[in-house]
Amino acid sequence: MNKQNIICGLFLAACAALVPSVVWAVEVPGRAGVPGVGQDYTVPAVGTIPLSREEFRRRVVDYSNQLKMSRENLAAAEFKVKRAKTGYYPSLGAQASFSYLTNQPMSFDIPGFSLKDYNYTTQLAIQQNVYTGHAVTNQTRAAQIERSIAEIQSEMTLENVVYSADLTYWSLSAAQQQRDITRVYVRIVDSLYSIVNTRFQDGYVSRTDLLMVETRLNEAKLQEIAAEKLFRSSLQNLNTLMGNLQPEGFFATDTIAQPVEMPGQVSLASVLAVRPDYRIAQRRLDLSNQNIRLARAQYNPQFVVGFQGIYGTPEINLTGDGKLYGVAFAQLNMPIFRWNERRHSVNMARAAARSSQWALLDAENSVNGDLAVARTNMEQSYEQVKVAEANLNVALDNLILNTFSYSEGKLPILDVLSAQLAWIQSYTAFVNSNYNYKVSIADYYKAQGTLAQQVVPPVLPAGM
Repeated sequence: MNKQNIICGLFLAACAALVPSVVWAVEVPGRAGVPGVGQDYTVPAVGTIPLSREEFRRRVVDYSNQLKMSRENLAAAEFKVKRAKTGYYPSLGAQASFSYLTNQPMSFDIPGFSLKDYNYTTQLAIQQNVYTGHAVTNQTRAAQIERSIAEIQSEMTLENVVYSADLTYWSLSAAQQQRDITRVYVRIVDSLYSIVNTRFQDGYVSRTDLLMVETRLNEAKLQEIAAEKLFRSSLQNLNTLMGNLQPEGFFATDTIAQPVEMPGQVSLASVLAVRPDYRIAQRRLDLSNQNIRLARAQYNPQFVVGFQGIYGTPEINLTGDGKLYGVAFAQLNMPIFRWNERRHSVNMARAAARSSQWALLDAENSVNGDLAVARTNMEQSYEQVKVAEANLNVALDNLILNTFSYSEGKLPILDVLSAQLAWIQSYTAFVNSNYNYKVSIADYYKAQGTLAQQVVPPVLPAGM
């Protein structure tokens, strides 16, 4: 065997070992392997902490400041309901006053008495709303509707947090896969450069071939730097979403190319029953209708009874001695004429209710559109995955065949470089199409309003 055949054989073995082993590392369906693969050159992900998508979701949900704010808003709505209900109960209040008069403008000439220059009074009063024109009842019902809106808004916040977590995780998984395969691409081109350089030193190839391979090697290294930059940026975003001030070296255990079943179609009625934004629109319409009743109630008669205990000096204080006495009272307030203020208030509330009705119809149209667009994007993304997978298999076959042909002197080095470039491009398209498919699935679940339901609650230790 001559020296040229030995070198060509080494190059062929390097490419046959490097290229197929990386492709099979992402489990491209339909390929069982390539004979002659002697070792695995798959580059492991940098990081020591494995992280699944479900675990990442839980960590993000536990840390999310947005969810904490939504919980506080819900707590405020709860307190608003409790405050509204206090209108049903008696109220107790106290009041005290003291006054001192200087340079009295008048004097009393009463034998044995002189006008005191000070007065003081303390009061303790209890009163009960007997009839409020249903104002308290309507205020309580309005507050309860606002509380239900806050609950749904908390669900919507959870939906958005989980959606953001999914996009961040799949971004890391895609960047991780792209970085790893770009590193292998650099190794493949570097192996080719070593072989061509040896052949050039022995006078078997021209310097032009060597320069072409060297140029391609530098381009591959630039791609590796860009892929590393994207991976580190994605890793930082992952840590930020979990609240890690000091970034940790995670790696995604759910690969971007792992198969995910496409969700089935659902009816619009079932989606409307769970979509948070549509349910909020429904409750806002209920609140608008309740505000109409509340606007009327403000102008209904109101009847209050109570008792007031008073201790203090009389207004004309001659002795300076305080006295204790009590006052029972009943108070009726009845608006009679306010220049159509009530009618204007009610009409204003009715206009707001009509606006809420249109908003509800608009929300239904929006949900229907979101669902249709998300379904179409998901189906088309799945078709792109299948085409990208087939193209990757073809590019791999082409690379292997061109490598064999070059080793036998049937093709120039340019064909091998073109085959390598086509392979890395098809692999990049394969990763991107899988990423788009994963994102489209998250979009579809979000359009259904069921994304947050997929969050698995953490398993607590026994006894907790």
